[in-house]
Amino acid sequence: MLLYPQTAPINPLANPNACWDWFNYDDAKYAQKGGRQMAAIKLMVDRLTGAPPPPPPPDGACVTASNYDHVRAGRAHDKFFTALANGSNQSMGLDNIYIRTTLKRTGPNFYVIGSCP
Repeated sequence: MLLYPQTAPINPLANPNACWDWFNYDDAKYAQKGGRQMAAIKLMVDRLTGAPPPPPPPDGACVTASNYDHVRAGRAHDKFFTALANGSNQSMGLDNIYIRTTLKRTGPNFYVIGSCP
């Protein structure tokens, strides 16, 4: 079995050909276990082998991350290059790695934009 990971253009100026990050243009931890690409590969392998996905955060939990990471983690979705919080459909701004948003989980697959103490 072969796994062919694909990348998507995050920023046409920084990654016009959607290349795999092999020299730290996008993620300083690109070659480490905690890097976004390595985490994505781990999730792909887990899915292929039938391992369960990581559990969602508990209700009331807040997560601050880039809009791109929220979409990848399933806390938000993309519509016309804009990230929208799952459930509330609140606009978080552009779906990219440069905009960071705090999402609060208020129910199963329901997130609102907010700040947490």
